[in-house]
Amino acid sequence: MLPPRVVTFLKQFKVLFSPSALIAAMVVIFTVGAIVLPTLASKLFAEEVQFQLSKVREMNRALNGSMNTADNCIPWAAWETRDCWAYFDEEIAKVTAGIEDPLGSSLSKGDIHFQFVSLTPTWSGEDLTLPDVAVAFSVYRDLADQINLLEGRFPNAIGEELQQWLINKAPPYKDKIITTVPTKYAIEFVTSVAAAEQMQDWQVGEVRYIEALRTTVDQAVRDTGMKFPIKLVGVYEAKDPNAGYWQRFPLSRDGALFDDGNRRPVFTGAAYLNPADLGIWQVFQVAPFVDKGQVSLLSEPVSVNIWYPVDTTQINPENANEFAAQLRREAATTHNLDFLPRALSISTGINEAVGSINSRDVLMTTTYALIVIGPIGVALVVLMLTSQIALQRLAAANQIQRARGATATFLRSRLFMLAILVSLPAAIVGAAIGLLITGGAINTNVVVIVVAAAVVPAVIMAFSLHVKGMHSARNDLGEGKASLGRRILEMLLFALAVIGVGLLLLRGEAKNVALEIDPLVLATPLLVALAGSILVLRFYPVPLAFLEGRYRKQKGATNWLGVIRNRRDAAVGTIPVFALVLGATVAVFASIFSAAIVDGIKRSVTAEVGSDLRISGPWFSDDVAEAIGNIPGIAGQARLADAGTLTVRAGSGAPIATKVFIVDADLFAQVQRDVYGGVSEDIAAQLKNTTTEYPAALFGTTFEGMTDLAIDGKQVSQIGVYPTLPGADQLTNWVLFDRSGYERLFGSSFVARVMLIDLAEGVSAEDVFPLIQEEVRSFASSTMQEAEGRILASPIVNAFGTILWGVIVLTVILLALTVMLMLVIQRPERARTFAMLTTLGAAAKQRRRLLLWEIVPVTVVSAIAATLFGYLLARLLVFLVNFNSFTGGIKPIVAYDLTSLLIPVGIVVVSAFVVWLFSPLLARVNVLAQLRLGA
Repeated sequence: MLPPRVVTFLKQFKVLFSPSALIAAMVVIFTVGAIVLPTLASKLFAEEVQFQLSKVREMNRALNGSMNTADNCIPWAAWETRDCWAYFDEEIAKVTAGIEDPLGSSLSKGDIHFQFVSLTPTWSGEDLTLPDVAVAFSVYRDLADQINLLEGRFPNAIGEELQQWLINKAPPYKDKIITTVPTKYAIEFVTSVAAAEQMQDWQVGEVRYIEALRTTVDQAVRDTGMKFPIKLVGVYEAKDPNAGYWQRFPLSRDGALFDDGNRRPVFTGAAYLNPADLGIWQVFQVAPFVDKGQVSLLSEPVSVNIWYPVDTTQINPENANEFAAQLRREAATTHNLDFLPRALSISTGINEAVGSINSRDVLMTTTYALIVIGPIGVALVVLMLTSQIALQRLAAANQIQRARGATATFLRSRLFMLAILVSLPAAIVGAAIGLLITGGAINTNVVVIVVAAAVVPAVIMAFSLHVKGMHSARNDLGEGKASLGRRILEMLLFALAVIGVGLLLLRGEAKNVALEIDPLVLATPLLVALAGSILVLRFYPVPLAFLEGRYRKQKGATNWLGVIRNRRDAAVGTIPVFALVLGATVAVFASIFSAAIVDGIKRSVTAEVGSDLRISGPWFSDDVAEAIGNIPGIAGQARLADAGTLTVRAGSGAPIATKVFIVDADLFAQVQRDVYGGVSEDIAAQLKNTTTEYPAALFGTTFEGMTDLAIDGKQVSQIGVYPTLPGADQLTNWVLFDRSGYERLFGSSFVARVMLIDLAEGVSAEDVFPLIQEEVRSFASSTMQEAEGRILASPIVNAFGTILWGVIVLTVILLALTVMLMLVIQRPERARTFAMLTTLGAAAKQRRRLLLWEIVPVTVVSAIAATLFGYLLARLLVFLVNFNSFTGGIKPIVAYDLTSLLIPVGIVVVSAFVVWLFSPLLARVNVLAQLRLGA
């Protein structure tokens, strides 16, 4: 036989079966989410790490330093460069000495590369269609590990013999004759197959001549005209063309062609010497004729490149922040090396990538922390409402226990244990599901989550019991005037909300890129939602009073009675209204913010590409532009010329360095007619206007509000400012001319290297690429789809919108559950009213309409308030936090769209649907039981 207290406890547990099921479901959902979501966030972060690092060229996955210098290690009259390499190793090891983990253990031994000034051989051929040839002499001791020698051999060291010959033949200031060095002392080098072919087909074994560099040390020295023979002794190809070394020095693999369109182009190829010839650069500087003390006066130095490869596989979500901090410290540190006259500064592409990862993670975490307040807050309200339902069912038993002398502590302890019996097993089940999904193991974090998930509902249940009086109470809106303590609390909440918003606005965007979560940004929206809930409760009766007066004069009492009941016996209170306002605010905020990010991405893409297709090449002449415009499938083309950077001055203000672009305005407007933010035909007509006194120019938003603008001292007619110039590199600091206006102002123009192409409907970029290539041998291209794909390829950015909409859906579901629980809680009071109305002849349809009056007005008012708060919070967040890394470079613009407006409407519709769905059950009433007739 069980003890009476145990029997009572079990009976109460049975009574709580229905509420317990809801509590258990909420606990399971919470526990699963608390275990799975951090794991997914960590996985998403890890994917972002790998994605960002994959965009970093291998050459930049290192600590890189470079400097132009005269090398103090190289002796003046003797060739001891073999000894110098060990010295260099010792010196460059000092740079990374003492760096702690995680960066320290990821660094490889430093490597060093020397490159001398590029020299042009005296023979360049008579074919003027071929480019001139320049050779960039380089020394790298591990070149053999990077190449496959296809023909010839590696160069021999010739520097010491050449130096001695020069000393014997031309001692300083004794012979001022033009000297040609014999071919037996030719400087030997190897170069790539591609470079040898482009250097006017330089053959292995062929000797050409270069002149000694002219210095300003002495007029006689400058006029010697000494020539040196150089000999190609081998050609190679890269073992791995994509390896970091070749990305670091692409000149070594492919060479480089310089062509500005105004003179004969120059092709430069790398010429690798024997590593022992490191000091030969002095020969090129006319070293035999210059006193040792004057070496610092020589005008052409050596380029020294030092790099330390980084093992990026060691970067993970746990150490990424520290890794980024160490990289920033190294980039801010200068290193003094004995063989460099100036301090060496270090840079790396990893720093930017890891910084971008960290920034995106903080932005994502900040945004998700903001929006997760909604579902968590509504879920807690659901637990509170469920606790109230449970207490209604246990009211009679608790009153009896209280009458028998049970203390408040005893009653609350019993409720706590009842809830624990439900929540603890549910938390364990949720943890098991979460671990099964993630494949994780039980650890301290899992135990803490299980305990928290079990205890929170039990605490809510225990403290929902109001022991004082233990009498039945109505859950009315108008229970009387608010107490002094409640008014003080409300005023305090309002004050905190205003202070929070004020501090954020005064502070503004404190950082260009977010590096840490801002507690003030997270706390302020919650305070605003609490203040909004109080506003809704205080102003909610105002429209009801208006409706009461209107419906009083109409036939039929249903609407009038619904308004009266809503004002007197509303099924709402502070907690449910808080859930409605907070949940709807977060849903509206998430919708608006998601739309802002999408809009920012769209504007970034159009700003980058400028039309359906953007191509860049050597240059686009009038003939080439016309030929491309006539290609089938191309509806229009416009060239964009970069005229460099000029100074713009507003009146007597300070000069502003500004990018200048030149277009054929009418063609430019044609290709941008369907481009978001593109130059309009009206702007194009103003740019081409030749009747004004000064040429017309369009400016970027940097010059907003400035007047009397002049470019390089030349007055212009200012059309206005434009937010972006799609297709150009600059986003805000730019000026645009029509070609005729620029020529009118400066008397010349520039050759365009960028062309924007408008494709005909149904034509893709791939369709026209082969035809464009017939007109332009080599070009780079970019399309809207490619540009957008590069932004959305980021795992964090790609998941951003999905998670936002997932939170919206979850919040709406929880709000629907809140509405249903509000109706259930009010059922006892409603039953007595409906019983009386039924005896007076009220039909079921009228009772269902009264149910709608209980919920719909407060839902509508909450949705309106939430629409306003959600919009303001989105504006505030975008104003305070830089989300450019999410959008591709352009700050998002917050604006309402149809989807954002549908969110609050949807919440009202869902609430009405819940009432309609459950109205047959909720409107049903046992008249005899409620009125105690016939009992």
